[in-house]
Amino acid sequence: MKNGETILELQTRFTHIVNHLLGLGKTFEDDKLNIKILNHLTRTWEPKITAIKESKDLASMSMESLFRKLLTYEHELIQQSHVEEAEKKRKGISLKVNSLKEDCKENSSDDEDAENLSLMVKKFGKLLKRSKDRKFSKPSKKIASKSNTFTCFECGKQGHIKSECPIYLRKQLAEKKRKKDKKQKRLT
Repeated sequence: MKNGETILELQTRFTHIVNHLLGLGKTFEDDKLNIKILNHLTRTWEPKITAIKESKDLASMSMESLFRKLLTYEHELIQQSHVEEAEKKRKGISLKVNSLKEDCKENSSDDEDAENLSLMVKKFGKLLKRSKDRKFSKPSKKIASKSNTFTCFECGKQGHIKSECPIYLRKQLAEKKRKKDKKQKRLT
C-alpha cells in the first residue's frame, strides 16, 4: 500500500493486476490473494490485520468481503482522526512560539476579526427582534398624495391605473363576449 492511498485505490490497483495475471493464465486461490493483500498494508492497519488473520474464515473469505471489512475499518480510522483533531482544537493545549512579530499581529487581527463578527451578529439579532416588534404604520401624507398622480397607460388620464381604467375594462368585456360567441358558433 502506498502512502496516502485509500482502500478503494488499493482494491482497484490490486484487482487490475490480478485480472492481468489471470489473462496470462496464472491462477490464484482466495486465501493466497487475501494474505497478499494483508501483507501489503501499512502499520496503521496492524490491529485489523491481526484480527482478520486470527479469524478462522480467512481461507473461505472472498476478496470482496475482505475489502469490505477493510473499508469499514478505514472509515472508523477517518472518524477517529476527525474526533482527535476536533478535541485538539477544543482543548487548545498545543503551544506555538512565533518568532516573527508579523505572525503575532496576524493572530491578533484574526482574534479582532472574530470579535467584530460576533459583535455584528449580536447587533443584527437585536435589529431583527426590534423589527418584529414594530407594526407597519400607515403611509405618510406625502406618499398618499403621490398615489393620486398615477397615469393610466391605456387612456393617458391621471388618477387611475390600467387595470382600473373604464375604457380598458370595456375592451376586456367585449373580447370575452367575442370569444364566447366564437365558441358557440363552433359548437353549432
